[in-house]
Amino acid sequence: MNEIHKATTPQTLNVLSAGFALLKGTRHEPRAGVRLTSTGVENDRRLCLVDATKRQVLRTVQHQSLMAVRSELDGENLRVTFPDGKQYSSPLTLTGERLTCEYWGRPEDVDLISGPLSEVFTYYLRKPVQLAQATRNVVYSEPLSLVGTASLKAASKDAGRDLVREYARFRSALLVETDEPYVEETWAGQVFSLVDASARASEYGLVGGSLAERYSIRVGAPIPRCAVIDANPETGKKDARVLKSLAKSRPLNADNEPCFGVYAQLA
Repeated sequence: MNEIHKATTPQTLNVLSAGFALLKGTRHEPRAGVRLTSTGVENDRRLCLVDATKRQVLRTVQHQSLMAVRSELDGENLRVTFPDGKQYSSPLTLTGERLTCEYWGRPEDVDLISGPLSEVFTYYLRKPVQLAQATRNVVYSEPLSLVGTASLKAASKDAGRDLVREYARFRSALLVETDEPYVEETWAGQVFSLVDASARASEYGLVGGSLAERYSIRVGAPIPRCAVIDANPETGKKDARVLKSLAKSRPLNADNEPCFGVYAQLA
């Protein structure tokens, strides 16, 4: 039987990068002045694309080409940049129509947005979609998520990839500095103060997103992973077998999914 190792828990966590995707499914990027709230990262997956006929929020795992698209706020507008360099910007004007859509078996209320971007994404995805604003962040489970650098380094050996540089594969809100692989999985229920260490992200070959202020978080359960992590976080094209390598080296949950990183919420 494997010996259970009790890791020493730090009182603070150094956050090398904080980031999010404004439009669900698009590229997860480091951002400056990231704010954390009780419902998650402010503006994280605030917008989404929906199939209005089927009343479904589009899932990232089924529309991985969206990762090649960059989304950001430009004043009161949403600006999107596509892989060919073309940019489109449009006001986030609500139509007044609210839909209740399905997302991983749960209902999500979304407000449809007028303007040309629905047509732009319909052309890009080759299926009818509508741009919408969610009434809450459209995330899979808990409000926040984090991964540790030591865990990424350990997983890199099995995957044959530099997962520290490619940490955006995991689309986690926070990249934190750790010394021991998978130590974050021993922190469930514990509270940590976050320290912005984005100025040191370059030591890891990264551009770090910064926190707006100091926050405290309570760590939750490990995060089950899906095929999204096999896609290049900048192109959306499958270029690795990270999920398979994790399945060989990490514990599996009841659904035979490997876990990596942990959920969290504002304390």
